[in-house]
Amino acid sequence: MPAPEPGTVWIEESPSGVLSVVFQRYFWTGKAGNRLRRARRLLTNYRRGWLCLHCGEEVETHKRADAVYCTERCRKLAARQRRAERSRYGDA
Repeated sequence: MPAPEPGTVWIEESPSGVLSVVFQRYFWTGKAGNRLRRARRLLTNYRRGWLCLHCGEEVETHKRADAVYCTERCRKLAARQRRAERSRYGDA
């Protein structure tokens, strides 16, 4: 699946601290479709605190809405750690 287009969905915070997600409709059709769903999911992620499962850093807005790691490096390190734990306990 291709990555989301950067610059089409962004998060704005008002001076009072309220988060809102703004998105750009598709250029030719003007339809919202997937971008509206992505904007809603991003808003939900940020309200809960969208943090990397491995290092605890905040996940950037341009990542996929279902991303759980901030970088490819964190994803691979977490996988290696899980494999090491499995082999240590004999579950492999």
